[in-house]
Amino acid sequence: GKKVSSKIKCSIKNNICVFDSFNISENTITAGGERELLVLTQILNTVCPDGGKISLIGYWDSEDQKDLSIEREMAIGRLLRENGLKNSVKFETVKAKKSNKKEDVFYDRYSPYRVEIHLNSADFFFFLDIKFLD
Repeated sequence: GKKVSSKIKCSIKNNICVFDSFNISENTITAGGERELLVLTQILNTVCPDGGKISLIGYWDSEDQKDLSIEREMAIGRLLRENGLKNSVKFETVKAKKSNKKEDVFYDRYSPYRVEIHLNSADFFFFLDIKFLD
């Protein structure tokens, strides 16, 4: 079959994947984002060991966006489960974070509007269609 590449960005070194396909000023994802999230669910099911933990961190750049970033974290957690994320993978505390250009592993114009998925243990060895940043 035809291989569809994803826009999902991951860092092997930092054990992070990033999701930023949200509708502007909403906690809903774009049509293209739905496919990305399915791919991301498959990735997490493969790379996360049973009993593994993932943390979701929503980013914001202005105080009035903080609540939206928390809603986005929760939406991603819910949608990952709805897409079939295995129950043996647990979510750790979700927390919003202010985007900081100097510290961000992933920085581009969408950086303040992303949710990072931090994996406490993962093995990315065979996902060749991911855009790895390191």
